[in-house]
Amino acid sequence: MKLFFRTLLFAITTCLLVIVASSCNEKRMSQIALKSTKINGTVNLVNNENFDSFIKVFFTQKDFQFNRILFPVVNLVYDIDTKIFVKNIIKKEEWSFWNIYKQKKVILKVIEGETGEHILNAQIKETGVSVNYVFSLKDSKWYLVKIIDEST
Repeated sequence: MKLFFRTLLFAITTCLLVIVASSCNEKRMSQIALKSTKINGTVNLVNNENFDSFIKVFFTQKDFQFNRILFPVVNLVYDIDTKIFVKNIIKKEEWSFWNIYKQKKVILKVIEGETGEHILNAQIKETGVSVNYVFSLKDSKWYLVKIIDEST
C-alpha cells in the first residue's frame, strides 16, 4: 500500500511540475517579440530583441553599452557655419559611457527606419540639441551603428 501512495504522489508531483513548466514557457514565449519573415514562400519565425527593453539597458549599463556598439562608429556632426555634416570616426578606445536618462529635460523619440533599423532621436528642451542614434539588428540583437548630431 505504501508503494502505491508513493507512486501516486510521484505521478501527481510530476504532473504538477510539467504543468508549471509549460505555463512558464508559454508566458516566456509571449514576452519574446516574434517577427515572421518569408523566405522562398516559407514563413520563418525569428526571435528579435525587444528594442524598448534594449534601449533601457543600453543607456544605463556601461559594459552592455560598450559591447553593443559596432566600432568604429561613424559620427556625423552638423556644422551650422558651412551647413554640412562633418564625418568623424569614434574608435573603441575613444568611447565614453553616457547615461541618457541622467540628462535633464531630454525628449526621446523612436523612429522605425528600414527593416532591421531603428533611430532613437534625443533632444534636450530649449537647447537646440538633437542627436539621432542609429541602431541595426545583427543576429537578432540591436547594435549602435551610427550617430548623427543635428544640433544647432
